[in-house]
Amino acid sequence: METAVKIKETEYAGFTKESIVDCNTVFQRNIDQIVEKVTNGDLKIKPDMPADLVKKIIEAVLMSPMVPEEVKELLS
Repeated sequence: METAVKIKETEYAGFTKESIVDCNTVFQRNIDQIVEKVTNGDLKIKPDMPADLVKKIIEAVLMSPMVPEEVKELLS
């Protein structure tokens, strides 16, 4: 599947098991919403993801027919 990115636990220190990122679904949050989630413990800070994995995720989001064009424009 072109819009899913498989990440092995050995590729990213923030994951403890193999994971798949569904790039058909994008959640937009503003900084206040993110701060609130961190403060409430609903969001945990993870190590920086390697650039090659971030690139794969962005490419998959850009290929998704389900992600609105205005979101894709933010990534290009």
